[in-house]
Amino acid sequence: MRSCRGIAANRHRRHECITANGVIIKMKNRVSFAIFPCFFPETCYIPCRLIYLQGVAMPWKKIVVLLLIISVVHLVVIYGCVVASKTDVPGNVNALERVFERLFSAGENEEQDFKSPEKKNSALRVSPWLYGKNPVLPGNLKKQAAKAKSVMIVDLTSRRVLYEQNSREKVAIASLTKLMTLLVVSDQMQSSDKLALDNVVKISDAAASVEYPGLKRGSYTVKDLLYSMILGSFNDAATQLAITACGDVAGFVAAMNQRALDMGLAQTEFLDPSGLPQGDKRANSCASAADVLHLCEAVTKNPQLRKICSTARYTLSMGSKRRNGGGTTIGSGNQMINGRDVPGAFGFKTGFTNAAGRCVAFGVERNGRIIIGCITGYPSAGNNALFSFAVNLTNWAFEQDR
Repeated sequence: MRSCRGIAANRHRRHECITANGVIIKMKNRVSFAIFPCFFPETCYIPCRLIYLQGVAMPWKKIVVLLLIISVVHLVVIYGCVVASKTDVPGNVNALERVFERLFSAGENEEQDFKSPEKKNSALRVSPWLYGKNPVLPGNLKKQAAKAKSVMIVDLTSRRVLYEQNSREKVAIASLTKLMTLLVVSDQMQSSDKLALDNVVKISDAAASVEYPGLKRGSYTVKDLLYSMILGSFNDAATQLAITACGDVAGFVAAMNQRALDMGLAQTEFLDPSGLPQGDKRANSCASAADVLHLCEAVTKNPQLRKICSTARYTLSMGSKRRNGGGTTIGSGNQMINGRDVPGAFGFKTGFTNAAGRCVAFGVERNGRIIIGCITGYPSAGNNALFSFAVNLTNWAFEQDR
């Protein structure tokens, strides 16, 4: 395609011409300067118009300077496209469009940010993971990864995705939902004395009636409920925390989804605080593996929450007991911190429903380097195999470049 704009009306007078292949400057129908490579003609138009003003040729030195400016513009745009193509920005947005928006619309977007209600909690907005070409998995890990719906493992220090499989696909996540419950409760702690760790809360009828409760009816500290929810994955503990924080489950779920929106988690939707299937259609809370790892990153940044997710065993206070004669001690279902003693393991959570399969989000820190990972949809009969895969995948990740 070729577009040409003459400076003078007379086609025999001096004019400039922009083509898809380069900039050709003509004087009296004679080419006075060689073709200059032009990948983005629109970026060249204004500088080239300046080369001839009012039909007077500029000195060749100024022409060279202007062409150098065009070169710099090209390099900036190409670099921006490369960077943009490696990020997990939600939606199918053309990389070049994103670059031009970042480069030339900053002032306008900034003004809109102040007006937009979605930006009021911009401090929660996550930074994207850096996608690139996956290193090749060894054959045994490939076979294990093929059993899962989605897999993702990230170097948290560099944000580089070391391996991913369907990581941006929205899937059921079962009790990994409780990671968001933990974050929202932590947010509410800042403004509610009811959520002080030593505050005593009585298990309500609504909490006691959920599927798969883990605690006997009675009173528990908020700290007991937090550890029960994460280590034991007790659904009554999660439900009671939601009611204590927001008055009812519906209000708490709204807060969960608002936080997901504020964080920029486009593939996430919560239906309850526990991750249980809801309603007659047994609808599930969902997220992508990439979004789950953003939840894990938020937990990692909070020392108190990281400690909860890193605890292998916890003893309930006040003589409170688990249901079905389970005593007062709760063990984590995460074998990476409770059973396999993986060096440096510090979190996060397991999950299981028939629809979601077996899920786990995990973190390991060694020599100042943090690796976090998420596996969803593993076969229901393969709990031990799931953790063998998680451990082997983590060890492999630490062998890769940052």
